[in-house]
Amino acid sequence: ELQRLLNTGPYSSGNPVIARVGLYMEPIVDAVQSGLCVTRVVYNIFTWRDPMLSFWVTVLLLVVSLVLLLFPWRFFMFLTGLAIVGPQ
Repeated sequence: ELQRLLNTGPYSSGNPVIARVGLYMEPIVDAVQSGLCVTRVVYNIFTWRDPMLSFWVTVLLLVVSLVLLLFPWRFFMFLTGLAIVGPQ
């Protein structure tokens, strides 16, 4: 389908300039399509168009927020400082 839209491969044009541009544009269009798919998924989650996925994302964020609230930050920062700077 993509080759037909870009006129590449068996659908290439008789015009050599268009055929050459199609060869370079095909990977770019593939990358843009991947990004568009991710954007659509994120949009559907935040607008609740996919209720099951939105529910599980909400539950996951709630659990992560509770874990981060109860995480021993003082001890973690002490160990991180000890590892980076060393004993003084």
